[in-house]
Amino acid sequence: METFCEGVIKDYTASGYRKHFERYILPRLGDFHLSEISNVVCQQFVTDLLKHGRTRNVDTKGEGLASVTVQDIRRVLGICLEKAVDEELIAKNPTKKLTIPNDKKIEMQTLKKEDIGVFLEEAKRSGLYEFYLLELTTGMRQGEIIALTWDDFDDEKKTISINKTVANVDGEILVTVPKTKNSVRTLKLTDECVALLKALKLRKMDESDLIFPSPKTGGFREGPAITRQLHRIQQRAGLPRIRFHDLRHTFATLMIEQGVDIKTVSQMLGHTDAGFTMNTYMHVTESMQQKAADAMSELLKESRKPSGKIIKIGA
Repeated sequence: METFCEGVIKDYTASGYRKHFERYILPRLGDFHLSEISNVVCQQFVTDLLKHGRTRNVDTKGEGLASVTVQDIRRVLGICLEKAVDEELIAKNPTKKLTIPNDKKIEMQTLKKEDIGVFLEEAKRSGLYEFYLLELTTGMRQGEIIALTWDDFDDEKKTISINKTVANVDGEILVTVPKTKNSVRTLKLTDECVALLKALKLRKMDESDLIFPSPKTGGFREGPAITRQLHRIQQRAGLPRIRFHDLRHTFATLMIEQGVDIKTVSQMLGHTDAGFTMNTYMHVTESMQQKAADAMSELLKESRKPSGKIIKIGA
C-alpha cells in the first residue's frame, strides 16, 4: 500500500483496499510468510470468509459474508500477490484458481411506471422535487449528483456535466474525479428539469456553489441522510422501500423500455462498455426481444393471409 499504491490509485480506492486488509486479510493471513500462502491456504481463507467472515450485524445477517464481498476481498488480495509475482518474491499468484460460489441473484428493484408520479408528488411535498426529478431523468450515481455545482449546468444547451464525484474516504468527504473516463459525461436534460433548475438557481445560487447543498450544513449532502429522506418519502407515498441506487436502475429500465438503444443508455449511465449495461438489464432486453419476436410472428401471419387478388394463369 505504501510503496506501490500511494499517489497511484485514487484515495477512495486505496481506502477500500486498506479496509479489506485490516478487517479481513491481515487478521487471517498476516502471520504467514509469502512463500507459505498457497492455493490451499487461499481457498481455506475464502471459505472461512463465506462461513464466518462477518464482523458486524451477525445477529441479523448471519456469520458468513456474501459471495460478492468475498470476491472483492479475493480481488484485492490477488492484486497484492500479483505485485509480489512482478517483484519476483513468489513464483505464481495463488489466488487465480479459487472457487467462490455465486450468491443467488437478487431481483433488481425499481419504481414501476405507475408509481413514479406518486413518488415525485411526495418528493415535491418534501421540498426535494428537483433533486429526484433530475435523478430519475439522468440516472446519475449518488456521488455524482451530490457533487454537482452550478457551473455544471448549462441552461442554454440544456445540459448537465458530470465531471466529479463525492466519496467518503476514511470518514472524510472528498471530491474526486470519476473513476473511469466514461463516467465523465454531459447529459441532455428534459425541458422541465431545465426550467426547475433555472428557477432554483435564481433562488439558491447566492447560498452555495452546490446545486443540492445540505440544508443543515450548506456543504455536501451525506449518503445516510439521503437514504433516510428517501425512505420517508417512500413510506409516506405508500411505496416499497428501495435504495437510492435503484432509482438509477429505474432510469435505465425505463429508457430501454421506451426503445432507447443500449449504447446510448450505457453512455448516459457512464458505463465502461455497452456489454456491461446489456448484462445488467438483461431482464428488460429479453422482454423487448420477446416483443420483437411476437411482432415478427404477427407480420408473418399477415403476409400469409389470402390477398383477394385474382391471379390469371396463361395468356
